[in-house]
Amino acid sequence: MRTAVTESSILSFHSMPNTQKKSVADLIYSVIEKSRGQEGLSMAEIQNSLRAIKINIEKSTISARINEMVAAGRLYRYPHLRKCSITGKSIHPVSLAFGQMGLL
Repeated sequence: MRTAVTESSILSFHSMPNTQKKSVADLIYSVIEKSRGQEGLSMAEIQNSLRAIKINIEKSTISARINEMVAAGRLYRYPHLRKCSITGKSIHPVSLAFGQMGLL
């Protein structure tokens, strides 16, 4: 049985531009990949970079995909804190996993 939420989510997906249909994890990964040289990014910084290219993804979704990619070894979460350039809050930034950086 489908609920109204399920149907609205499906309609929302089909109304997205093709660039946004790319996997959310792949979009996040590409933002982090392009930021090489920085000491990792926060969720707000990732969200801001995606909004700059007209892709709006909630921080909760970004957080979930980051957690999956950290668990899979694609991303690395720094143990030290730094202030987010957008929110000013202390965060543990994420970057490409060290093995991934060597491939680039």
